[in-house]
Amino acid sequence: MTALNTENNLSSKQNRSRLIARLGQNNPIDTIPKRDTEEPVPLSYSQERLWIMSRLDPDSPIYNVAGGIHFAGPLNVAALEQSLTEVVNRHQVLRSRFVAIDSLPRQQVLPEAELPLECLDLSANDDSEKTLSLDEYVQIFIRKPFRLDKRPPLRALLATLAEQRHSLILTLHHMVSDRWSVGVLMQEVAALYEAFCNGRPSSLPTLPIQYADYCVWQRKQQTQWQSQLGYWQQKLIGAPPLLELPTDRPRPPAQSYRGDEFHFELSFDLSQKLKQLAKQHNATLFMVMAAAYSTLLFRYSGNTDFCIGYPVAGRNRTQTASLIGFFVNTLVLRCQIDGNISFDKWLEHLREQALQDQNHQELAFGQLLEALSTPRNASHAPLFQVMLTMQNAPTGTLNLSGVETTAIAINSHIAQYDLALLLEETAGKIHGVFEYSADLFDSSTISRMSKHLQKLLSEIVANPLESLSRLSILTEVERKQLIMDWSGRDIDVAEKSLIHQIFADRGFQYPDKPALVCGDRTLSYRELNQLSEDRALLLNKWGVGPGSKVGVSLERSVDLIVTLLAVLKSGAAYVPLDPEYPEERLSFMLTDASIDMLVTHTDLASKFCHNGLAMILVDQGPDKIISLKFDRAPTSRSLLSADHTAYIIYTSGSTGFPKGVEVSHHSLLHSTLARSRYYHEPFGGFLLLSSFAFDSSVAGIFWTLIEGGCLCLPQRDELTNPQALARLIKRHAITHLLALPSFYTTIIESAVTGDLASLQTVIVAGEACSSEIAAKHRRLLPTVNFYNEYGPTENTVWSSVYCLDDNTTPILPIGKPIDNVRIYVLDPQLEPVPVNVAGELCIGGQGLAQGYLNRPELTAEKFIPNPFAGKGQRLYRTGDLARFRTNGELEFLGRVDHQVKIRGYRVELGEIEERLLQYPAVREVAVLAKDDAQGNKGLVAYLALQPSFETPDNTALQMHLKQTLPDYMVPAHYVWLDALPLTPNGKCDRRALSLLKEIEPSPQSCKLPGNWIEENLADIWKEILNLETISVDGNFFDLGGHSLAAIQVSSRIQQLFNIDVPLEVLFESATIESLATAIITLLEEQHGKDIIGDLLSEPG
Repeated sequence: MTALNTENNLSSKQNRSRLIARLGQNNPIDTIPKRDTEEPVPLSYSQERLWIMSRLDPDSPIYNVAGGIHFAGPLNVAALEQSLTEVVNRHQVLRSRFVAIDSLPRQQVLPEAELPLECLDLSANDDSEKTLSLDEYVQIFIRKPFRLDKRPPLRALLATLAEQRHSLILTLHHMVSDRWSVGVLMQEVAALYEAFCNGRPSSLPTLPIQYADYCVWQRKQQTQWQSQLGYWQQKLIGAPPLLELPTDRPRPPAQSYRGDEFHFELSFDLSQKLKQLAKQHNATLFMVMAAAYSTLLFRYSGNTDFCIGYPVAGRNRTQTASLIGFFVNTLVLRCQIDGNISFDKWLEHLREQALQDQNHQELAFGQLLEALSTPRNASHAPLFQVMLTMQNAPTGTLNLSGVETTAIAINSHIAQYDLALLLEETAGKIHGVFEYSADLFDSSTISRMSKHLQKLLSEIVANPLESLSRLSILTEVERKQLIMDWSGRDIDVAEKSLIHQIFADRGFQYPDKPALVCGDRTLSYRELNQLSEDRALLLNKWGVGPGSKVGVSLERSVDLIVTLLAVLKSGAAYVPLDPEYPEERLSFMLTDASIDMLVTHTDLASKFCHNGLAMILVDQGPDKIISLKFDRAPTSRSLLSADHTAYIIYTSGSTGFPKGVEVSHHSLLHSTLARSRYYHEPFGGFLLLSSFAFDSSVAGIFWTLIEGGCLCLPQRDELTNPQALARLIKRHAITHLLALPSFYTTIIESAVTGDLASLQTVIVAGEACSSEIAAKHRRLLPTVNFYNEYGPTENTVWSSVYCLDDNTTPILPIGKPIDNVRIYVLDPQLEPVPVNVAGELCIGGQGLAQGYLNRPELTAEKFIPNPFAGKGQRLYRTGDLARFRTNGELEFLGRVDHQVKIRGYRVELGEIEERLLQYPAVREVAVLAKDDAQGNKGLVAYLALQPSFETPDNTALQMHLKQTLPDYMVPAHYVWLDALPLTPNGKCDRRALSLLKEIEPSPQSCKLPGNWIEENLADIWKEILNLETISVDGNFFDLGGHSLAAIQVSSRIQQLFNIDVPLEVLFESATIESLATAIITLLEEQHGKDIIGDLLSEPG
């Protein structure tokens, strides 16, 4: 659908006359002369772009323009048909065909002839069948492609519903029509129908010129209009190629143009206030709506630089007013937004920009694209993907004497853009239509967007001085839903004991039940409780108590669990120091935490001797302490409270040094009890896979021990052996398992039948879980519940959880907040974003850590006052991207710092990794953006091969990605490793990957043709691109080629090889090498492989 903006709307006769008079006074260029030949003439620049696009996909109906009128009354069908024929013969463009002559497009006027009126008789059908049949037939009729080189691009259908009920459907190709043209056509048909019904000849004045005359004249003005190019080049320099609106589905590699519409209406009061606001700021309604629309897009996408397309009539000469033809041009608003600017200032900025655009509107959009060398990307429209059209009146209505007419709303189910907003004022109200890509959006999403636009408009008229970022777009119902309703349940926890005290109670409740097993050693609850109590008393004896910090560095063993419990019982906080960590890291942690005492083993003591620490060696006598100087007095644990620190876990820090996260007893209690409330499967054994220096160990250890389960610790050699772990699960009847998703996959793939039969609960956490892993679990263990947990260390292990159900989803959610946890998805101004819109995941509630040890500035930066809760409540900013789904579930989108810009596109690396993991040969993957030797940023995929594959196939892998990802998201480089490097917490070490060898620069030498087909193609390219040398691996469009040049190449290939090479083949095979391969395939299909093979073996 094409329409005109506010300033150039000519839908009504009155508006048209007014503008004609104005144009007559301000005509900057001479009158358009009639052409002096009937030979085929060039296309207009706007036509030329559509012709090229139509050649790329000749069966696509995206440029079909349809309209319909319903007639009630005695219709004179013969007069109507005669009127349509007269209009076609009167306007030569309606009886023109479009052909290539010498590789260039030309329009050729055909002789006058009757317009065939296709008739459909539905009068015998009942009313419901009539509507259904007509709708179905109309969709077929309007979507039927035009063969532009064969016949004129106009079709007419007249459906008879009853003796005095008819429907007329007209379909035109956009190359010969625009909205203004439809108005002209309707007015002329009405006048002619009146005359023919009364036996009179046409009274319409002779047209001053024909559209072909305009085309010839326009081509001669090229030099003058090229002077406008500098304005657009300066304005659009560096403009991002894509507006990244949040979508319901990933963007497909190629647009299908499947679309739909959503209609809405603004109230009379709001419509009038918007017009008044425009008047107050000396602006048009279009300018106000453009400022509002761009604000909404900014708030949805987070993009601060994007473009919006908008149409202008393109009829700046009086002679064009009465013509039918494709005059409309597209201009571009560049929206470089600062969210802190007030709306009135933003409106002023766009007003000035739009006025400047009007002064430079003669340059055709197609010419602009060619001049900007905008790369073609099949996944989206070039330069802009959103359109705004403002029209003051509906399309011209066909008023026939004695017949009541009603316009038929036709939804073509086509969308040229991701999103187009069409606005029209009728009877004082503004009516809106969102045309949207059905590939990307659901109707419910667009419905919400329309409500957000209406809310935003109400806010704007109420307070135009408010900043763009502060103008509310959420309804009160939505705001309450996002802030309150979708947070975790508020549960009053009656439990006053601390975690270790609850465990002690279990020691009396289940004295003989197995509590801990490691290797061949098993402890009962009585034994574990007593041993930990004894060690706690020892710690108190040596002066350790509330406020103390005890370092624990032990191998996976019974002693490890005994010590952790003992530290908590003593009142101190434990600081896990994994013996596997490098000594430098351990030394930093000891110093940073100001450890009061270290509990370790004789074999590990040498790592810490130089620190001068007081150490208890658990394999020595219980009263033996190693210290250069130790004079602390015994301490009582009686002063311990829930506010004291329970443990300090170090996580990776952006400075290169780890940072300690302090977690209180209160948060530990909250987190653990929330597990007991959420998970209902009977507790048997829990397999502790994670390092005790990783916070998921907190979940496994304390949850198991307060539930009366048996904690199973694999030994070091078992941890790296998935088969051994599977056997361990069977031997100890493990019911519960928590693991990294990637590690869990190796276990279920390695297990033999029956090994995992005891499992009831599988929890994955610690990294993003792909839907493929979930599907594999469902296939191999269909009766075992599968949970995907999310939570940073700063919120005590977990914050939300998702239970896998039968519903398939491309991205596995992270579920809903747990009890007493509030999760918000916020924009940079800490305002909630709408459903499906990405924002930073922020967490409030009872599970928050106390902060970062010795890092007050970082604590203040990340733990901020909660604007949605009472005084003293805090909010943790995770730095994670997420969005709420419509059902209140959260979807994890990656880290804010994992988003990169590639060739101007914002890319989420996690999405690429997800697609790579779907390829059968890939076991592990990480994608990084790295600079090559020239400083150009490119994507590098680091991969590990599945054991069942011997060698990787990068070509096949790239083809796999290109089926689902746009080309800018397909890595150019693939590095295969035996395994990806891991951090101490078992996650992929991206920093280590970034230090691997830089990307090798692409060879700059010229690659010569390898056969006579490549030689001929190279000659064609050199001639058309005016180049002396060409490498066969050079990209046609990078070398200066454009759409029209591609058509010339296609035509030359057809002449040389006598084969028809579709234009899309050249776009997809943009190097001589790849194009030669495509030509060889076509030649083999036509002549046989043997003949072509023999020809290729001959010298050129």
